[in-house]
Amino acid sequence: MVNSELVATLRVFSKKEQRYLELFLQSPYCTNGREACHELKLVRHIFTALAAGEPGKATLEEAAVYSALHPERPSFSAQTVNNAAVSTLKLVRRFIIMEMTARTWRPTSENTLLLLYFREKGAFDLCRKTQVRLEREGPEENSLDDLDFLQDWQAENAKAAYLVMETELKSDFTLFPSLRALELFYLVERLNILTALFNQHRIAPVFEETEQEALIEEIDRWADKPFFNHPAVRSARKALSVLCKKGEEAEKEFEAFMEMLAQQEMHLSVFFLKRFESIAYNFCARRFDQPKYREKLFWLFHRRLLPERQHSEEGIHCIEFLSMVKTALMGEQYDLAKSFIDTYRYRIKGRETAEEYYQFGLALYYFELKRLDEARSIIVRLNFHDMVYKYLFKTLEIKIFFEASEDNHEFLRSRLGTLKVAVHRDKTSMPEEKARGYRNFVNIMLRLVHWCSDPDQDKRWLLELIREVEEGKDISEKVWLLKKLRELLARL
Repeated sequence: MVNSELVATLRVFSKKEQRYLELFLQSPYCTNGREACHELKLVRHIFTALAAGEPGKATLEEAAVYSALHPERPSFSAQTVNNAAVSTLKLVRRFIIMEMTARTWRPTSENTLLLLYFREKGAFDLCRKTQVRLEREGPEENSLDDLDFLQDWQAENAKAAYLVMETELKSDFTLFPSLRALELFYLVERLNILTALFNQHRIAPVFEETEQEALIEEIDRWADKPFFNHPAVRSARKALSVLCKKGEEAEKEFEAFMEMLAQQEMHLSVFFLKRFESIAYNFCARRFDQPKYREKLFWLFHRRLLPERQHSEEGIHCIEFLSMVKTALMGEQYDLAKSFIDTYRYRIKGRETAEEYYQFGLALYYFELKRLDEARSIIVRLNFHDMVYKYLFKTLEIKIFFEASEDNHEFLRSRLGTLKVAVHRDKTSMPEEKARGYRNFVNIMLRLVHWCSDPDQDKRWLLELIREVEEGKDISEKVWLLKKLRELLARL
């Protein structure tokens, strides 16, 4: 059972979700009227085993699970364990669906469902009261997110259905509010997708320039609609201009975009502000070498950590986490990097556990501060399967041991050989430029280790290697390599 889907599913539960699942399994309403005592016992057994870490794996073997479920029975039955696991997994999935549904629960959705229920029962007095609440308890403009636009359209649909039934009118006038709500929802969602698409296009082209122009023209056909002036719509439209322009034009659009965000901040929810500021952050990150954009980037970084921007259930993808940690360290914003790492410690999402990503971020932080013993004590305990982190982990390990002891030649050769083999094995699943970058890193490091072990260290050879790295392309850890090479040169 150690590698079962049930264990894998329960492994991702937070402490709070674990408590709620146990309550769920004790409610006959949630379990379709039947007792789930064995399912509850199995869930508790698995949570205890997971909390124990490596020693807990033994208690997840089928025989141990059977003994925990049926201590009174001496004979082991694999089928009994399997039946309990299947039944438990079904209930766990039902719990997850209810949890995800609860996240969308707002006054608008609640009143919409009540209105639909009362209309179905023909209780028009209750419909009228619910409609009043629906219109009174709607969200404030500066708290809207994508879901609010969807729920507003669903609410207008429900009101239209009720009004038609009550008045027995067959005209379509009651559907116009629903149509307007649908158009606004569509426009906001389309702009959301387009900003992501345009941002991706800047990294790797996904369409022709004429296609990009056509997409913008299609959006601008909505300009005469009253809701086109909605703060979220206007800001998203300006973001498209930033993302599709180049050079000085892009920089001018960026300044206008930031000015618009400052003007609209009071009218935009934190949800939309964070989305638009992430676009600005990426724009500045691509111009990191320019002081004014670097300064703006760290200003945006600090805003990301404001208390009002934090939500206990909101996570961050492991790639974004890594990118922001590395950016802060690259700018020597060490306190900012540490604050960011600690803030998102339990909310990093990816293939590995949040703690493993957190520990790697901490290792990067210690390495940059030259606290090599602390970085090394972390790195020797980690092991990643996530493709990006797997190779960053291997290169960081090599860098740590090189800086800690340049004369540890055999160990470094061994680790470089391991990295070379891993790149060769993963060549089909890794972009060629990435694979080439790691191969070049290995080759340069092997030559450097050979040079360090040579008692007659040739200065001209080192100068040639520096020139080769400076002019080379697709070299992983190029900045660090040049720094180390120049330090070695200065010591000659």
